[in-house]
Amino acid sequence: MSLVLIRLLHVLLGIFWAGSVLVSMLYLQPATEEAGPAGGEVMQQLQKRGFLGASLLAGLFAVLTGGYVLWKVSGGFDPSYMGSLRGIMLSTGGLTGLLALAVGAHVSRPTARKLGVVAERVAAAAGNPDPEDVVMMTRLRRRGTVALRIAGVLVVITLVTMTYGAHGS
Repeated sequence: MSLVLIRLLHVLLGIFWAGSVLVSMLYLQPATEEAGPAGGEVMQQLQKRGFLGASLLAGLFAVLTGGYVLWKVSGGFDPSYMGSLRGIMLSTGGLTGLLALAVGAHVSRPTARKLGVVAERVAAAAGNPDPEDVVMMTRLRRRGTVALRIAGVLVVITLVTMTYGAHGS
């Protein structure tokens, strides 16, 4: 596959991934939180449809294709290229993208799965949930919100540094 096609794939995957993270952070999470139990239903439907998995998969392949493109354009990570402003910006974007992916895979996804299990138990309790489950749901929602915000900030840093590295230097 040509470098142009791999770069195009990297950009398209990155757009989907970054868009997913930012829409979730800015709109979905706050709206579902305010909607109460109905919001939980929406999140469960998104999870059943594979939204989080698709976003993480796009992120994984965006990072992998980006690493390959950087390796190719830098001449195998040549120190003179990597020490240039372009190399620093692109590698910084790659690092923050990798960190955002790690937060999504190791914090957001497991938290969402646990929250789904607890939410099902609460829904099955028909108005009389176990108090421990209610506390657990609150804790998991808070953890998910913090993880999403961290990933969102990292994604924005990635977008800015990648854009500058590709076009501004």
